[in-house]
Amino acid sequence: MLLSDPLAVTGIFLIGASAGASLTYARCKQVLRDCRRALAVTSDHEYVSETSDPRFHMKALIVGRDSEMIGIFSYLFREKHIEAQKCSDESSALEQLASEKFAAIVLDFDDVRGCADILRRMAGPNKQVPVFAVGTDSQLKEAASDLGAATLIARPLVLSEVRELLSAAYGRMLRYEQTYFRISVELPVSIRKGSGELLHCTTLNVSQTGMAVRTPSSFTVGETLTIAFAIPNTDVFVSAEGSVIWDDKHGKAGMTLHCSSASMEARFNEWLHDHFFMTISKSATQDAKGVKKAANA
Repeated sequence: MLLSDPLAVTGIFLIGASAGASLTYARCKQVLRDCRRALAVTSDHEYVSETSDPRFHMKALIVGRDSEMIGIFSYLFREKHIEAQKCSDESSALEQLASEKFAAIVLDFDDVRGCADILRRMAGPNKQVPVFAVGTDSQLKEAASDLGAATLIARPLVLSEVRELLSAAYGRMLRYEQTYFRISVELPVSIRKGSGELLHCTTLNVSQTGMAVRTPSSFTVGETLTIAFAIPNTDVFVSAEGSVIWDDKHGKAGMTLHCSSASMEARFNEWLHDHFFMTISKSATQDAKGVKKAANA
């Protein structure tokens, strides 16, 4: 059943420092021991997969070297059915941020030089995602002017407090993922070139602002298009304008998509958002089955 109001999910982006910073060193070590027991820590690889896990739709990037910090965030992201990826230096982080879309970013200001540069150089869809800045009070205060709207989390880390901060930002993560969500689907689509030539193509994937298609004829990058297709299992027929942004000259092309009316765009986006939340729900269900299977093994 389709969700009736997927846009009702909203987030609160909480800014502030963790109250756990006032813990004594002894209590800090006890907290870490408790976290180790809760997370069943034996190695980094138990927290972070080096390859994409198909059960997870959203991904987060953790930049740091501290196994305790990586473990805590990886565990809590997993609770939200978010795949955690990691790197340990500025250049690797920038490379990943340039090539992949993330739902959240964690930066360890104590262990990684250049965290402020990473924030300044982030571009594209990752520029607006929630950022969690981890460090000692002194490091965070020193970098405060560079942190912008990042959520500040001061060491020592407290599992329950970090969970609360992630939960507060989760709605915002979902909102950005909705915007960039791309559904893999094959739909017949009619595309008329500026020259008047009409092509019958098939979509490879569709998002709010664009689509990739399989086409019998190549396009010219930049040329304007008129696009029409029906949304399956509905009475909605989408008419849109677009322009070509890439063509591989081997039968595949990508183009922008702008619906011709606001009401049509709303129906189209509702269909996409329904599929987005069904994907999230499916990921959560598959992950729960995996956890149950592992527990019974």
